[in-house]
Amino acid sequence: DCFLLMDEYHQQTIIAKKRAMKEVLQELAELGVVNVLLEGGGRLLGEAFADGLVNEVAFFHAPCVLGQGANGVELPSTKPLPQRVGIKLVEAQSLGADWFFRGLVEK
Repeated sequence: DCFLLMDEYHQQTIIAKKRAMKEVLQELAELGVVNVLLEGGGRLLGEAFADGLVNEVAFFHAPCVLGQGANGVELPSTKPLPQRVGIKLVEAQSLGADWFFRGLVEK
């Protein structure tokens, strides 16, 4: 794999591959980081939810239906997740034809 980071934050960017997410988040907390944006696919999202690491979610909804493809949340087989994760809506905003939602995970 190759990463080319050229933006103004390249000195502060951390790429954590093949490390436990809890371990990486603990390191970030020790550095004073209090907010982390996780960007990735369903596997990353599933691991974060299964480990109880998610306290806030934000997502966009477009008024369309997609065909076959990857699942939104893909759970690791060794980490069960309850059938339902409750989210308390704290913000909803129309952005053109799309919608933005933000909510807090109910623990």
